[in-house]
Amino acid sequence: MALCAFVALAACARSTQTTHGSLTPIAVAVQTPLPAQTSLPLDLPRAFCRPWGDRDPQHGVWNYAVAQIGKPGVPELTAHALSQVRAVQSKDTYGYLRFALLAGDGLVVFDAPQGPCAPYAPGYPVLNCPVKHCPAESNTFYQPGENPYHTHAGPPM
Repeated sequence: MALCAFVALAACARSTQTTHGSLTPIAVAVQTPLPAQTSLPLDLPRAFCRPWGDRDPQHGVWNYAVAQIGKPGVPELTAHALSQVRAVQSKDTYGYLRFALLAGDGLVVFDAPQGPCAPYAPGYPVLNCPVKHCPAESNTFYQPGENPYHTHAGPPM
């Protein structure tokens, strides 16, 4: 508001010195505040995603870039889990493959083009279909930034 008043005052002062046809533009630098939640880099090696709106630093789930498998800080996967990841990787159509190990659903592999903790609905499609009741052509989704603890059914595909 103060910025608007300053611009109006400067324009008014300028207009008393010259005719309206020869006004010169006023350069004003405006600093916008940072957003409340900054987004994480898309290729972050590992990310701790908390449920949307939950400020408790103890609540959340880690997810990892698939490219980091075998490196320090990334959990070791079983042979079966690793084969699921490699099967998804072989399709070579995903740019930001990540995985999470969920207590109820097990391994979840997803492509995260909006970031590792994006809170957008309905979330990311689960690419490896880890849930026991999951059909071959699944509509199972994972929302790392909304509910990182479980997968859920999404819209029909």
